[in-house]
Amino acid sequence: MAYSSGRAAWMGRQFNISRKFISPVSARIDIPGGLAYETIDLKDASMINPVALIRTADLCYAKTISRFPFGNEPGKSLADIDDLMRDHALYVATSRVDIDMSLYEQSSPIFPLYAIKTLAYIGRSSMKTNITLHHEKMTKPYANFANQFVYIDPKKRSSKEFPEHWRKQYKQYCEGETPLTMSRLTKPEVTSQYCVDIRPSDTDLYDHTKYFSYIGYACDALYIGISKSQYNRIGTIHLRGGMKSVVISFTNESVCGNTLTIDSWEDEVQEDTVHFEYRHGDTICCQATLQFYVKN
Repeated sequence: MAYSSGRAAWMGRQFNISRKFISPVSARIDIPGGLAYETIDLKDASMINPVALIRTADLCYAKTISRFPFGNEPGKSLADIDDLMRDHALYVATSRVDIDMSLYEQSSPIFPLYAIKTLAYIGRSSMKTNITLHHEKMTKPYANFANQFVYIDPKKRSSKEFPEHWRKQYKQYCEGETPLTMSRLTKPEVTSQYCVDIRPSDTDLYDHTKYFSYIGYACDALYIGISKSQYNRIGTIHLRGGMKSVVISFTNESVCGNTLTIDSWEDEVQEDTVHFEYRHGDTICCQATLQFYVKN
């Protein structure tokens, strides 16, 4: 997924979002307005739209890596990541979101909020970032967003090692963390199927499907599957309970205009868990696992 520094700067000004660097690999992002209007599910005020929630974290990511010419510490980029992206790109390989139950409670305040962004792991050609979303009055974070990125040479369309001087400078602050991975899923013969056409609004600057768009597709596929009674255990009590976590791993890209076939099936052991596989033709683009709270 591609990022635009200029676009992020404009959005940061419009929403009055500010940042403060607290270490060479971490920053605090203050969000005075809290969660956006579209984050609240209009069908149920206690529900959260996970895609809109992830957009908030995504803005925090862009806010910290871009060298804005204004505000606190102008011209600075978290761990100089902006320099890495001048001629190369960072693609999301694996993403994980964990949402605390407190975010679904109507008594929980949703503004103002702040986020802590940390560069948590540096490998040879990949890095992991963590973003936690907080409210000052709450003892635990509302959510945690982890992304494993791969450093890509856009001309060769292949991974590339980070510059050695950059790794040496920042890896010392990231000891003890491990990369974010997801085990490959084995799809059963019988699944629930759902098809979706990728729209321009689902894609980034290069017309590649945004990583959080896939999560929205999974939610739609699950809703349709439940409405057609295609699952044995997963039902409306899980939709009402809200998403607890999602992890998604990418193997191939999809682009605007592609049609994705999404197979979904229940976990054999965990009754609150559903797995997904996304295909464009015969090519597997990614796999995902969603886990839910249960609300009677």
